[in-house]
Amino acid sequence: RGRALRRVAKDDFAKLIQHQAAVDRTRSDFIRSYATALTSDLTRLKDVLPGRETGSILDLVRNASGRYDRIMAAFTVVSRLQSGHAQLESKAIQFSALVGQAKARTGSSAAAKNVTLKVSPDITLTSPEPNWLSYVLTSLLDNAIAYSRPGGAVEVSATSGPTASVTVTDHGAGIPPDKLSQLFQPFYKAEGALTFTHEGMGFSLFLDRLVMHYLGGEIRAESKPEQGTAITLSFPGV
Repeated sequence: RGRALRRVAKDDFAKLIQHQAAVDRTRSDFIRSYATALTSDLTRLKDVLPGRETGSILDLVRNASGRYDRIMAAFTVVSRLQSGHAQLESKAIQFSALVGQAKARTGSSAAAKNVTLKVSPDITLTSPEPNWLSYVLTSLLDNAIAYSRPGGAVEVSATSGPTASVTVTDHGAGIPPDKLSQLFQPFYKAEGALTFTHEGMGFSLFLDRLVMHYLGGEIRAESKPEQGTAITLSFPGV
């Protein structure tokens, strides 16, 4: 009877695993299909928007379009993530090129707050998927600009070696110690010492951590109220 009960329990557990796998596949297919459809709609919308004209309605549509672009980028990454680490050959990329890609995507928000970007040094980094590393760096830079005070500065630095690293530092409001441990939880937005008005779903840092784990790396944060926040990516280097 004991063996029969164990056999039934084992069968039930196997069915549970199969069911969970089916749910995961369905969720991934759902995200992928809707991300594709919405991205197509956004592309057509931007094609019909005037290039230089301004106005309250046009600015509203452009801002909304940019916001949806960021959401779709996140969905695209989620749809591609698999369990485990990336099993790809590492590729070299110049740090200046990596920052340049992130700067191009965040330049308008930096200009709006008159935030300057300081970068050093220009070294060669390696990553299994430089595009994903660029995605995470863009996310961190976007957050750093949002937390920065008008006229402030964001510093981006890197080190190479067996374990490479990239650090993004802002000098904004900082994050209280009791909230720092929750920073990488999904849908969490830390309120700093100053009012935080950055638009978003509180999902970017959670997704950044998933991407870094997939690349065999880590992400960590250090922060002091009223002094700023530094977020460091570490990943297999040369």
